[in-house]
Amino acid sequence: MNAPYQRITTSALRFATTRYFKEARIDISGKKHGPHTFRSSLASSMVNDDIPYEIMNAHGEVNITARTVLCVFR
Repeated sequence: MNAPYQRITTSALRFATTRYFKEARIDISGKKHGPHTFRSSLASSMVNDDIPYEIMNAHGEVNITARTVLCVFR
């Protein structure tokens, strides 16, 4: 990276997601709404669309992905 740019921080991502949810008039009161929400939402959509675990594998091991899906999404 070249100056004046710096690495983006987690708090900057949280601030941006909160801002854009509010601008879109999405009610986020009492709900998780950080950047990880998008990953969870995508994973839920992939499970609902019967995407194979090998394709949606984000953990490096299919067994971990499969266990997570079974515990969280089903």
